[in-house]
Amino acid sequence: MPPDLITPDQAFHRQMYVAARAEELWHWMRSQSGNLDRLKRLHLLISDKAAQVMADHSAIVAAIAGGDTRFAQLKVRERLSGTLARLEDIRTRYPDPLSGLCIA
Repeated sequence: MPPDLITPDQAFHRQMYVAARAEELWHWMRSQSGNLDRLKRLHLLISDKAAQVMADHSAIVAAIAGGDTRFAQLKVRERLSGTLARLEDIRTRYPDPLSGLCIA
């Protein structure tokens, strides 16, 4: 991720865990997320994902604030699946950084 997006992105995700009273899970997820973080950074190199991340985060916050849990869940699911859906494209464009990467 561009350096100017990493900090707010991580803060957004952490706040979601804190709001769900699952901050310990946040710390565990961060300790296990090396390969996913690498994928996310590579995905940003081949798309205009940074602007989409910020727009999606805003939509999630607005949905939560407005009590629209269905829309919030939809946007969260879209965010979670976006990079993984592009895995083969990322792997093709950047084979070396992903050598040995296993996503189950």
